[in-house]
Parts: sequence; structure tokens; C-alpha cells
Amino acid sequence: MSIFRDFFVKEKPVFTGITRGIGGFGFGKSGGGDGDGYVAGPATPFTAKMVLVGGGGGGGVGQGAGAGGAGGVAFFDYPITIGTSYPLRVGSGGRAGGPPGGGLDGEYSQFVNSDYLVGEGGNGGNPPSGGGNGNSQGGNAGGGGNANGGGGGSPVPSPLQPYIFGGFGGGTGAAGSGASGGNQGGGGGGATAAGGDALGPGTPGTRGGGNGGAGKEVPSAFLPDAFTQTVTSPTPNNQFLGMLVTNPAALRRTFAGGGGGGSEHGRYDQAVGGAGGGGHGGWGSPSVPAAGAPAPPAGPTGNPYGSAPESLNGEPGYEGRGGGGGGGGYTGPVSYGGAGGAGVCIIQSPRNAAITVGSIPSPRVNTYTSGSFYYHVIVGNNGSVPATGTVLDGTVEFGDNP
Repeated sequence: MSIFRDFFVKEKPVFTGITRGIGGFGFGKSGGGDGDGYVAGPATPFTAKMVLVGGGGGGGVGQGAGAGGAGGVAFFDYPITIGTSYPLRVGSGGRAGGPPGGGLDGEYSQFVNSDYLVGEGGNGGNPPSGGGNGNSQGGNAGGGGNANGGGGGSPVPSPLQPYIFGGFGGGTGAAGSGASGGNQGGGGGGATAAGGDALGPGTPGTRGGGNGGAGKEVPSAFLPDAFTQTVTSPTPNNQFLGMLVTNPAALRRTFAGGGGGGSEHGRYDQAVGGAGGGGHGGWGSPSVPAAGAPAPPAGPTGNPYGSAPESLNGEPGYEGRGGGGGGGGYTGPVSYGGAGGAGVCIIQSPRNAAITVGSIPSPRVNTYTSGSFYYHVIVGNNGSVPATGTVLDGTVEFGDNP
């Protein structure tokens, strides 16, 4: 059933699928009960379970460019008062390295105040530059371009460490002639691990950039398995926030993987993005064309081809996962970096509480029903080759679900 049919067809007095908050209006379930025991009634104060992820950094451009770092991850309980407006910022993914210039940092996410702020991923290094630092608490760093080191992560203050995760560094790249394995970029840092170092010299086509650091698995109390089987994007291949719904449940709950470093030659099974939405590094050259199984479909498309049939661009970080973009593999006009993945805010609420948003575009806000709860999903904007995505900056409020 389409979203518009869910909204506007009045065949039944209840909504059983997707609902969406539009502008300054709140949408939820209309009155009555249903088969799972829900009975409509006035909204009352509740404790929300929340997931918040910062935007990932864009991958660099050039032979063996570094990958973007992931945003930070937080999950926590927060007391909600009905009718109170809460400030919300959802960070965007950073620009991919390409014609306008190098990759750029992502943007941080924040709910209410700095106690609930998660940092942005740093940009991947353009050869011969190092990776960008992760900024704000929990931001993870980008990998270095060929012979250079990765950036440093931004530590999480100790009082916030029980619920905010990240602050890891990027990996170091490796420089080499085309005959000795080529130039390779370092992997971007993820929310639980540093980015991997490039593999270094070897037979062309057997050595590639560093893997992205792993992301953070969110507990099932915040994201139950049944909810993470929700199809938030039907193409390609039915995804939940960029992750195939056929993936294991633990992987569907994992966010903020670092991107894989770019490889002048490389292999399809090297320079992989970190678990939780990191983009695969670009690879392939005229002398060693990209071959083998392509990177699995991740964010939108997997690794796209650039302007030449031998070389793949860095893969974008997953939208709504805060993953780092993969580094560009071959020279700039042929292979670009991958854009950083947008951040996300997910709020679990009782089904008698409808969400209202202010100053956040309605297409970025969707509410899904799973069991006895609503899950309000506010997805940021991915970066692109031309620019960093637009930050979402507004408010959320809860009221009666009529």
C-alpha cells in the first residue's frame, strides 16, 4: 500500500501501516481499538527510547584516497511531557570528493542540549593529505590519502560514555607504484573501532585500501527485530535505513560504520565499509580493471562506475546510518569518493502519542507501527558530489493521537 493511500483512503477508521508527520501537523492513529490490544486515548507523559546518529564524512578523491569517518551514535531514555517542544538537529552526510574539491566532514546531531549531542565524521584525505578529524563528542575520523595518516577521533566525555559511542581514528594509507600494488587509502573510523590501515605493497589487484571501522549495535529494546524488518525504502531490494531487511537482525541494528579506503587497483573483497553503513572504497584501474562481485547494495546503489568502465567510485555511506563514504580509487576525473551517510533520530513512543514537527521537511519524517509502539524516524540528508547535505534543524512535540 502506498503512503498516500495510507493517509487518504478512509476505508477503515484506523491506520495500520506507515503514518507521516506533515509540517506542523501531527499524524497518528485515528480512534478505536485494534487486534493487538491498542485502545485510543489521551496522550500522557512517557519515557521515550531514542536513537541518535551523526552524519558521516565524505570520502576523498585521487589515487588511493582516504575514506570518510562515521558519525557518533547514542541511545538513551528521555522523559517526554505532552505539549512540550523539544529542539532537534539531525546531521547530514558530508560532500563526496569530486570536481568541486575534496570530501567534507558530516554534520553533528543533537537532541535538546549538548548532553545529547553526537559528533560528525571527518573527511577522507585527498592524496597526499591526511584524514580529517572527527568533530564534536563521538565524531570518528577520516582515513589518510595514500602515504598519510588518518585523523583523530573526538573522545566522548566520561559522564556521557554510558550512552554515546564513537571517537575513533582513521587508518593510514600506503603509497606505491602501479607495479607494486598502487596507492591505497586508509579506512574511516567507526563508532566502535578505528579505521584499518591500507594493505601496502604487493601484486597489483591483490592489495587494497583499509577497511572501515565497525559501527555500534543498538540494543533490541530500542530497535526490536520486528521493527527493523520494516521496509523504509523498497528499492533496491527492500531496505531498512539502507540495510537489506534480509540481513541478520544484529546488523540491521548497527549504525555508523567507517568507509573503506580507495584503491588504485584493489579487489572487490578489500577496503570494505565498516558494519553499520560504511561505504566500500573505490577500486579498479585501466591496467587492473574492477572485477569480481561488486560491493553489496548498501546505501542507495553500491559502488557506482565513474567515467571509465574500469574504475568504480567510492560507495556512499548509508543514508540514515551515519556511515562514512568510501575513498576514491583511481585519479579524480575517473573515480570520485563516496558521499557521507546522513544521520538519523528514531523515537519510540506509545501509540496514543502523535508527533508534530516544526521546521523539518515532511518527507524526512515517517512514523511506523510495530507491536504496541510507534517508531518516529527522522532521516537526515546524504551528501553528494556537489555538496554536503542540508541539516535538519527544528523541533518535535507530542500530543494526543485523535
